[in-house]
Amino acid sequence: MKRKTNDEYSVSAKRNINYLVDTYCDGKQVVFCEKTGLSKGSVSQYCSGNNIPNNKTAKKIADVFNVNPAWVMGLDEQMTRREGFRIAAIPLPDSVRDDLAKKARNRMLLQEILSEDELRLLDDFQRLDETGQHFIMSVIKHELDRIKK
Repeated sequence: MKRKTNDEYSVSAKRNINYLVDTYCDGKQVVFCEKTGLSKGSVSQYCSGNNIPNNKTAKKIADVFNVNPAWVMGLDEQMTRREGFRIAAIPLPDSVRDDLAKKARNRMLLQEILSEDELRLLDDFQRLDETGQHFIMSVIKHELDRIKK
């Protein structure tokens, strides 16, 4: 099974947020801003795919529109609305759905134990390509060796 890239998560998040804007805000980002309390600049970045909402923002959006926070971030294909709403979902094979659900659960657990700065670092690290990740790991190793001395 091919693993989704960070660019694909960004495309999914963009698609999902634009869906919310179009469906529940008459296609107007300003209405989305009013409903969520987010700045126009942030919403514009999300709608253009230049940025993905962090965990806290995704939860805020999900609570307002009664959807899955992982779906807002492009991490899960399952929109899964809560009780009282029609479930809208993209059909996926069970193995893919289970893998995505596991990743979403793991991310929620990380939110409980890591600070916002640590989560931001993790998100930034995951956006890097393999070369960038290798470079960051070598810098961390070098710094850890330095402080041991």
